[in-house]
Amino acid sequence: MEIDKPIVSTIIVGLALNIAAGVVSFYLTKDSTTTFATVAITELLVILEVSRRLLTRPHVPGVLRYRSTPPIGGELLDIAQSVTSEFLFWGISAKTIIHSDDFRQILVMKSRGKRRFRFLILDPESEHVIKRAAEEGDTPHGWQREIEANIDRLQQLRTQHGLNIEVRLYDAAPVFRLIFIDSNMMYLGWYPMESQGVHSPLLVVTNGANSIYGPVRTLFEETWLTSKEV
Repeated sequence: MEIDKPIVSTIIVGLALNIAAGVVSFYLTKDSTTTFATVAITELLVILEVSRRLLTRPHVPGVLRYRSTPPIGGELLDIAQSVTSEFLFWGISAKTIIHSDDFRQILVMKSRGKRRFRFLILDPESEHVIKRAAEEGDTPHGWQREIEANIDRLQQLRTQHGLNIEVRLYDAAPVFRLIFIDSNMMYLGWYPMESQGVHSPLLVVTNGANSIYGPVRTLFEETWLTSKEV
């Protein structure tokens, strides 16, 4: 769960002021009743300020929460387990997902039958692989080999188990690191400039009126249609 740092800071400052007010009041009056009243009033002011900040925070329709890193480990497995109809990925290589033995087991189990898994991965031959690798201080050749290996893993899983897995390659600057679950949930990440993808921030977004889910999903589908099938 992402910590709301401004709210936490307000609470900490409020507690410090509350304690200071109590100490000063007792030092000046030597009266416990007056001290108690001072502390109570200070605490009420802190509660009112925290409530005001919570009520006036900007709200984006559909955004459930923000976090500073993408889901990994058990969180990623929970997301995969929640799939009932489709799982869509859009990113550079899907390395975090495909390298997980537990995720691959879920993939094999879930992608049988009508459940659909689609992976939109950066074309290893794209010039954007060279640019992005340089931004992260890596070699393009290493990135190309890794992307190709992940594509091979997905194809092997599809062939060996007869799974409903589709893979396409796009040739454009990698901007998003996306996961769609069914038609109602999106984990919207983006690649920060000159920073590794594992440090990309994330918005958890639900589908609904005026939600950013719809436009981003449309962008995914349009990119999917114009990408190379493998």
